[in-house]
Amino acid sequence: MCKGIKIVAVLMSLMLGQEILAGSGSASGSASASSSASGSGSGSGSASGSGSASGSASGSTLSQYTDGTGTDMKALITFLYDTLISPAGGGGADAPGVLQTSQANGLSASAIEPQMATTLKSKELADMNWGLYAVPSSDGATISGTMANTLLTNHSTYFCSPSSGVEKAFGKPDCSSNSGDLEHGDLRVSTLLSPLMYGSGSGQTSTQQSLADYIITMLTMPLPDVDLGNSLTSIISAQSTSPKDQTSAANILAQHAMLGVARNSFNEMWGMRLPESVAAAPPAIPTKTTTSLMQVIDNESTRRFTNTDWYTAVKSASNDALLRELVMMESFKLWMDYQKFRQNERIEALLAVLVSSNVRQNLKIIDMTAQQ
Repeated sequence: MCKGIKIVAVLMSLMLGQEILAGSGSASGSASASSSASGSGSGSGSASGSGSASGSASGSTLSQYTDGTGTDMKALITFLYDTLISPAGGGGADAPGVLQTSQANGLSASAIEPQMATTLKSKELADMNWGLYAVPSSDGATISGTMANTLLTNHSTYFCSPSSGVEKAFGKPDCSSNSGDLEHGDLRVSTLLSPLMYGSGSGQTSTQQSLADYIITMLTMPLPDVDLGNSLTSIISAQSTSPKDQTSAANILAQHAMLGVARNSFNEMWGMRLPESVAAAPPAIPTKTTTSLMQVIDNESTRRFTNTDWYTAVKSASNDALLRELVMMESFKLWMDYQKFRQNERIEALLAVLVSSNVRQNLKIIDMTAQQ
């Protein structure tokens, strides 16, 4: 597009009879001050006279492409290509950010998103089964071997802190060896949010994904009640027609629907950091690789602003290379704008549920007051 704009500008200059571009040589050569501007002076050349010009052929004036009867289109087209399109002219080297890197990040994101959607759907269903009926989730089983009946048992066994005298008093053998991710791993939201990708990088372990999933359980179901789950199971299995049973079951389902909104937001954060497989797509992605959506965003966001080599490249890049860089940055911005739109939808849903919850509480208060 930018080359097309330049070409239009050149053609407009021709129509106005103005100079197109100043080349590396002087169009009028090294004419002396006494040379005639339009005559046959004896200087080293004149702008349009019959003297011999010593200026470079790249000096680009209207006279170079006209013969008095019209424009020499062949010479004009050659000039446009040499000046605006060829690498020796305005094309220059590739953009400072490197086109293939942006392409690799874009291809990775498009490959990860459908995989992530499938994973999150399965996780949401597993979370619902655990919340409603206390059915252990696969990730929960990975952490504890068998899902304990209480979160306190899990904490004292798997997440207790050896730096806490109180927790060491639990007497659990694993407590003294807990460190890094495991120490208070069920209480720290950084377990969920800090990694760019679970299970890789300095100081990261293969248990990160399970730990992050477990803290979502802690945040969205702080008191999973096995008896309550059994009660719901009994009501549904028996297909009870008792108004009391039906009201109880409906309330349990409604509460978990509201919890599902919060869980969905946490699951999106979790999914953004899942390691996903990306197929090879040469030359941008030479071989099959594993990355996460958060890593893609981090790479595309930081490889310019925090990269000193990028600033050096910008100084020496051609105009066309810089324009290509701007186009790539704008395409990433549009994709991020879409991600922000989806995030805003989740925030709006959370606010709507908060309003709904407040109304429910107010109605309960009104009902209790009326019964007094």
